[in-house]
Amino acid sequence: MSIGRAFEELEASELAHVETRGRSKHIQFSEAPRELFEAAASRLRSPVKAEHWFRAPSLPKGFHGSPLPEYLPTGGESALSERSTMSRPRIIRFAAGPKDWKRIQSGEFGKEVEQDEEPNFAIDVWWYDPDIVSGAREVDVLSLYLQFRNNPDERLEAAAEQLLEDFAW
Repeated sequence: MSIGRAFEELEASELAHVETRGRSKHIQFSEAPRELFEAAASRLRSPVKAEHWFRAPSLPKGFHGSPLPEYLPTGGESALSERSTMSRPRIIRFAAGPKDWKRIQSGEFGKEVEQDEEPNFAIDVWWYDPDIVSGAREVDVLSLYLQFRNNPDERLEAAAEQLLEDFAW
């Protein structure tokens, strides 16, 4: 989406006011950050496009690497457990953007399996690169919240709410 179109949509939804000064546009948001997020929440969706489960390949004797895609940030319940009082899930989850998902599909980290076939790890495929927002090798708090808000599992929803309480607006 172009910046100009984003400005127009923010103004149309009354989340911001756009002022043109010469050839440049300046945006002013209508609320403080937390109130702005709450006002926009109904228009925001989960960053997760799809979930996939994998069984890592057997490692040869003496191999010291990892069969997991550890270059990816942790995602899903794994990331949520790192930032809340929720306990770690049995199966580690990673978050991957479109570019990393193509690499994972090559099979270097194992075979994709059904969730009930004893996977070693899971990957949440995001609409965008998960670390682009945080600027680090981690998922950002607001995207993680969006993934779990209104979750049927009350533990996950409570942990997501805890993320917002602890967030430095």
